[in-house]
Amino acid sequence: SAYSRRYKANFKKIAPRFKLKSGKWKKNGFKSAVKLAHKMSKK
Repeated sequence: SAYSRRYKANFKKIAPRFKLKSGKWKKNGFKSAVKLAHKMSKK
């Protein structure tokens, strides 16, 4: 759907913010990224 495409793009854009230098997710990073990406996608 259009929403999931937008969501995927947003998620990709913000994911690095929630990751460590090694590429691993920070503690609760994935959860926060998902929440933020959905928030951005609603608009």
